[in-house]
Amino acid sequence: MKNRMYSVLSLLVLLSMVLAACAPAVTATQAPGAVTEAPAATEAPTEAPAATEAPTEAPTTRTGAWVDEVVFTKQDSAEAAVSQLNAGEIDLYAYTVAEAPVFESLQSSPDLTSAQLVGSNNSMMFNPAPFASGKFNPFEDAQFREAMNYLVDRNYVVQEIYKGLAIPKFTSLTTVFPDYARYADVARELEAKYAYDMDKANEIVTARMEALGATKENDKWTYNGEPVVLIELIRVEDNRRPIGDYFANQLESIGFTVDRQYKTRTEASPIWGQSDPAEGLWHIYTAGNINPNIVRDEGTNFSGYYTPRAGPSPIYQAYQPSPEFDAAALALEGNNFKSLEERRQLFETALRLSMEDSVRIFVVDEASFSPRLNSLSVASDLAG
Repeated sequence: MKNRMYSVLSLLVLLSMVLAACAPAVTATQAPGAVTEAPAATEAPTEAPAATEAPTEAPTTRTGAWVDEVVFTKQDSAEAAVSQLNAGEIDLYAYTVAEAPVFESLQSSPDLTSAQLVGSNNSMMFNPAPFASGKFNPFEDAQFREAMNYLVDRNYVVQEIYKGLAIPKFTSLTTVFPDYARYADVARELEAKYAYDMDKANEIVTARMEALGATKENDKWTYNGEPVVLIELIRVEDNRRPIGDYFANQLESIGFTVDRQYKTRTEASPIWGQSDPAEGLWHIYTAGNINPNIVRDEGTNFSGYYTPRAGPSPIYQAYQPSPEFDAAALALEGNNFKSLEERRQLFETALRLSMEDSVRIFVVDEASFSPRLNSLSVASDLAG
């Protein structure tokens, strides 16, 4: 009986083992009934998603400075440019303008507006070279040139010529830029020292002219029996014409004869900028400069306005700054200083000696504007 029972039990165990062996295997990490195929998300796509496909046509809304065509034209007259703007012939006059009548025309037009710009300046530039012909050139003398600062009433120029669209300027530092603010105390001291003083100008000029061998006859300066004639190149396109006339009037009032030569940029440039200054073709030029951007470091101004390093033009090569002035200008040009205090000392030296040198005297910083149609949106900067 026992053997029969053991046999039955043995058969049952064997049968259960066989059934277990025939069942499908289940791994420890996979729950029963889980999908054994790779999920669809991991399959490689058969085509690029629609979102990444290149558009078949350009967007219908155009933004930014997406223009079909830009046409540049030349116009030297700001007054004519404003007339063209009002007539719809141009959209923008991308130039600095500081002429009061033009500004009044702009303000009276409902179709025009402007960007406000600073940084342009006007100055009287002198020819300091000895003339090869032997003709007398009083601008060879630094003290004579320095005295020209007293001859110019900069406030008069601002109010009467610019109608307020300018700032009196004495030094090479732009009156609205950072370095002028840093050294405002030095600049203001020089502005007070060289303020308009007709009597002082006449006194210094008389002393220097006599020391140089000139004499005054019938209230006119002469040299070797001939009138001292100063040739002034006066630009005609902008406010430099009335500034040039004003300066000529001041010179004539203290005894000089002035040959006023009215020139456009094209006519004047070969004379002052390309001829040998020793030829004596000019004594004075109504110069103008534009800053195309805000300048944080104007230390290079001294080399750029008063030394031969200003450029290859023959007039710049005729400049002869004093060794002390040239050394300070060169150090500032190369930022060759070890502290801000040392930089201040260099600026003090360069500013003082630049006024004593005065191969040019500054007159104004312009508070300019650039007119355009008010339907046009453009970007502009403080300087330009």
